Amino acid sequence: MGPETPGYQSPRVRATWTLALLAVFGLAVIAAAVSAVLEIGLLRDLQDGEAVSVSSAIANDNRQRVVSSLYFVTFVSTAVAFCFWMHRVSRNLGPLGIEGRRFTPRWAVIWWFVPLMQLFRPYQVVREIWRGSNKEASGRSWALLPWWWAAWLAANAMAFVNSAAIFRGDEPGMRITVDLVALARLSLMLAGVVLAFVMVRRITVLQDEKYRGL
Repeated sequence: MGPETPGYQSPRVRATWTLALLAVFGLAVIAAAVSAVLEIGLLRDLQDGEAVSVSSAIANDNRQRVVSSLYFVTFVSTAVAFCFWMHRVSRNLGPLGIEGRRFTPRWAVIWWFVPLMQLFRPYQVVREIWRGSNKEASGRSWALLPWWWAAWLAANAMAFVNSAAIFRGDEPGMRITVDLVALARLSLMLAGVVLAFVMVRRITVLQDEKYRGL
């Protein structure tokens, strides 16, 4: 069918916003990692008995606050854009001829916020979207999804570990441990961001190609 096919709306615009924000968030993740490395260096100087000026300590704390704020703002913005994109690509499955869908567009988004279910249901939603968007889902293409989800879950698990470590004390040694855990979390998050970027771009292209072939 051509452009007259009812109901289909290209996810390209929403994907563009999502991809742009994923890139910005990725930079925020890198900035947070660099800031953590710098703080570890300062804390190790303290452990070694080297003099650390008050101005250096204040500058470190200010940098950490700025980076944390940037991380939070870009994370929320990216999550919102991603949810809008998810709603669109889920909604498009109907016009693309996919029957017997398990998840509605609304629930494709809601499942991300349901405790416990958010550990596996969003992955199932994305898997359904992938299947409906790709006429010939190869094993190579499918390998992307579990790696993306594993990175996301692992990053969130490390976030809980990081939060618990923060309350263990404010000594240099403990703060170094907190920063090392944060670096592990940020590495996993960056991997998840890169994989999400590829996934969003690929599903968007697949849906448009499938639509043009109807």
